[in-house]
Amino acid sequence: MQTETETVTVYLGERDRSFNVTITATYCPGDYYTPSDIEYEISEIWDNDNCCDGIDLIQRWENLYKEDFNSLAIEEFRNQY
Repeated sequence: MQTETETVTVYLGERDRSFNVTITATYCPGDYYTPSDIEYEISEIWDNDNCCDGIDLIQRWENLYKEDFNSLAIEEFRNQY
């Protein structure tokens, strides 16, 4: 099993507000009987000014635009590699 932790930046809207997100990816290569698997865990979310976690703002943004912030963060993590 391999584990990798990175911090990525996720922007809400047209780069109006940015958040740093720490993501840990755990990869299991599998074997003959088990397919490979990758799991993502988001451990920290904080705004670019490092002054707050921004959870309320993210939840309002998700409700307004019907987007999933965690999915955006995982996609940004995948785009780095």
